[in-house]
Amino acid sequence: MYVIRAFKKQDNFIKKYFDKQKNVIVAMSNQYTTVRWISLMTDLFSVFTIAAAGYLGVASVVAGIGPSASNFIGLALVWSLQISSIMAFTLRIMADTESNMNAVVRLYDYIDNNPAEKDFDTPVPVKNPWPDRGVFDIKNISYKYRPDLPYVIKDVSFDVK
Repeated sequence: MYVIRAFKKQDNFIKKYFDKQKNVIVAMSNQYTTVRWISLMTDLFSVFTIAAAGYLGVASVVAGIGPSASNFIGLALVWSLQISSIMAFTLRIMADTESNMNAVVRLYDYIDNNPAEKDFDTPVPVKNPWPDRGVFDIKNISYKYRPDLPYVIKDVSFDVK
């Protein structure tokens, strides 16, 4: 935080933070909406499955096709109820697993595509125009670490050519 304040970049940092926070909120909202949509579709499929099992059970008794025992109709209805809950749970687990695997893929992408540091043994080319000579003329320099401490360097003068 001190570095951000030292370079007077608070507004830039806050703007970047809010942009990233907005992206996270949008992604979470999209995921929540998708999970709710999948749940709705699963529930609709369950309703149709239960209705079909009941309708076909009653139709088979009325038409005289197959066994007329009510226990088979009850068994079909119970299984259709169980299949719907198992399917909803399976789809929810699949969505969570896909989200987690996306995070793993991002990590692998970061590992594989992160630029490596430059080699320190390779000389860096000098930009032109580079001065061919220079002079420093320092006169009467004094330095102390804090205002309440004594000087550690006092009235030093030198020339660098």
